[in-house]
Amino acid sequence: MTETKNVWAIEILNNNMEDYSKEEKVNYLNDVTTHGCASGCVSGVIYYHETKEIFKDNIDEILEELEDYKENTCFNPLQNLEDISTLYNWAVWFTVEHVASMMLSDLENEEEEEEAEGFDIETPEMNTTTDILNASRYLKEKAEDIEDSIDHGAWWDVKVDVLNACNNALESGAFTGEAYDELKTAQSIIYNAEAIAGRY
Repeated sequence: MTETKNVWAIEILNNNMEDYSKEEKVNYLNDVTTHGCASGCVSGVIYYHETKEIFKDNIDEILEELEDYKENTCFNPLQNLEDISTLYNWAVWFTVEHVASMMLSDLENEEEEEEAEGFDIETPEMNTTTDILNASRYLKEKAEDIEDSIDHGAWWDVKVDVLNACNNALESGAFTGEAYDELKTAQSIIYNAEAIAGRY
């Protein structure tokens, strides 16, 4: 996480996610942020005696969390509190839910970074017809590594660049002989790579 406040809340949530896979953690934290602690999904803050003890031990951090939230959102989370006698319980739940939201965001960001790192493709240099032919072969190789729609989208963007370069060169009428053959071969390879890319 990006901050070290409310370590007690992080520990409670981590204890509830012990031995969970990353996907299970995402699902659990999503449940906490969606349904709240009132649903009983967070062991350790279910009973009043638990939340009262936590509030007493971490009152400064909890009140600071409420104040930070108010400053960042221009909304006072205490304004809808009907019974002040339940402040400690409500404040502990609020903090746990907010921390769960930040942990969920961190996990989702990690997943996006892993997905981005998992498929690396760049537009090759295409200064000659041989470069375009090599670029088409590169596209075909990368097409076989596509695993999902994110990979396919990244691949498709590069494919458009390579195909445009190939078609523009052919339409220019400036290439004959071996250079022309390279462009036609590249075009054929690109169309074949499209079929491969669509199999993910």
